Amino acid sequence: MSIYDYQENISDEYFPPRPPPLRRTHKAYCPHCGGISESYDPRERSVPCYYCVQINIPMIQRNVRGFIVRNKLKKLKRKEAIYEWFFTKNVSGVDLSNKICSFL
Repeated sequence: MSIYDYQENISDEYFPPRPPPLRRTHKAYCPHCGGISESYDPRERSVPCYYCVQINIPMIQRNVRGFIVRNKLKKLKRKEAIYEWFFTKNVSGVDLSNKICSFL
């Protein structure tokens, strides 16, 4: 048995997976925090850094979503309060709109 016969019997499952091919990175700046980040495209110099992508941006998005939801709930409660006032005082909306239009 020669060494060539031995090499033919070895399958690929014994070898570990190969690392991805190396790519050159270029210096870039993060538009959010002003820190240094990396870009694979030499023409693109504005790339968010890892910290902003993984931590800062999701945290800001969570806070903004909460703010938007709170504002929507506040507007909805205000509309419900106005609606309830009209029905408890037995006021017609047509009369009120006519008074407002005549005032303007």
